[in-house]
Amino acid sequence: MVKYWVTFNEPNVAAIRGYRSGVFPPSHCSGTFRNCSSGDSEREPFIAAHNMILSHAAVVDVYQTMYQVHG
Repeated sequence: MVKYWVTFNEPNVAAIRGYRSGVFPPSHCSGTFRNCSSGDSEREPFIAAHNMILSHAAVVDVYQTMYQVHG
């Protein structure tokens, strides 16, 4: 039985600040936004957001099939 469930808090901020501006970990960005050593600020925020959405959908499916009370 799952004891604790957590959600993503502001996934758009995590994607933009982590992969576009490089302010949050993993601190990726490209020269357009800051002087970072790694990253692609044009693509990586969308890839990160896409993967967060996919993981959220997978967890919703697990919850609905295994834990939600149907009545």
